[in-house]
Amino acid sequence: MKKPIYFLFIAFNSYFCHTVFSQNCDSLEEWNTIIEKEFPELNTSRLRSGSEKSNRILYNLYSDKYFIPFANKSFENINSIWGNSKWKKLRNCRSKKKYSTLKHIGWLNQFALEPLWNKRVTDKVRTNIIELNKTRSLYNEIISKLNSGIVTFDELIKYKAYTTKEFRILMPSEIETLLSSIRTKETSISNSTIIASANEYANKKIDINNLQQLYNFRMSNSLIYDRADESTRKKANEIVNQRIKEFLDTLVPLEQKKLYQIQSLDKVESFYLNFNKYFSNFTNYSNVKALNNDILEKKTAIIVGQSDAIHNKIAQSSNIEELNAIESVYLSRINQKQATIVSIKNSLKSRAEFIKSKEREIAINKEKNKKRLMILQTKEFLKLKT
Repeated sequence: MKKPIYFLFIAFNSYFCHTVFSQNCDSLEEWNTIIEKEFPELNTSRLRSGSEKSNRILYNLYSDKYFIPFANKSFENINSIWGNSKWKKLRNCRSKKKYSTLKHIGWLNQFALEPLWNKRVTDKVRTNIIELNKTRSLYNEIISKLNSGIVTFDELIKYKAYTTKEFRILMPSEIETLLSSIRTKETSISNSTIIASANEYANKKIDINNLQQLYNFRMSNSLIYDRADESTRKKANEIVNQRIKEFLDTLVPLEQKKLYQIQSLDKVESFYLNFNKYFSNFTNYSNVKALNNDILEKKTAIIVGQSDAIHNKIAQSSNIEELNAIESVYLSRINQKQATIVSIKNSLKSRAEFIKSKEREIAINKEKNKKRLMILQTKEFLKLKT
């Protein structure tokens, strides 16, 4: 009766050992899955031990988030006896068919298990994971705060900066989770803030300076405007654009009255420069476009009234520079097709051609005199030589 019991014990013990071994190797397989998920393109056979990425993976696997499910305790609390025992069970996993084909089994076997038995590496990893656990604790606090909804835009900017500094050591999926939460919260805050800002701008009293502020609304609020969703940006634009129209409907008629009282050329020019200083950004509005046309016609009428004097100035001009000055003063920002204006332009053209002709004639005569002088000098030289 003893033999059956003995064989039963042997069979049970063999099964138990195999099951325990498989469970240990399954933990290693889970680590392999984590690496595949977080770094799908990574080839660990080319990953140098001690490199930034290698350490990032190693420290994360030994941090509480990933190590406690592996060992049911924090790596900070293990001792060398436990570590060596665990390593002896895991080091042979690579020889088992089920685990030999794991993508990262080589790196796991050679480097990932080293902190379990190599005291120098154990101490280094323990020091780094203490900081990593603190970092992840801060990370979890921020995620919780983002989920609660109690966060400011300035805090979001700070948290986003963490992803490239303090949180660089965390796994890629964690950083992406944080960035996604930040983007969601940015949009939510931006949506409410940009509408409130648009309404605040729309409540400003009507004057020239506030008109410029309305125009600069988007640029002044670019940080939140760009992060708001499309429908909210559209609504904010509608609020601001409607108020701009109301401003222009009030301000442009006042400018029009000023223009009608002007009779001199210099005042028209001054009015034009001042008007465009404040209204040049709104030429797509019909009333601004109409007043710009009124300025053009006003100046044209004044030029037509001074046409005789202008023709005299043209006739008395002695060089091209004087003609250019006349053209600049009298023929800019006017109705170029008006008959009197066309006549002035023709006079300028004719006078320019006359002056250029005279200048060519003078140049030719100058060259002839130069050659004649050279001939005379040559003759004098030859006389002296003979």
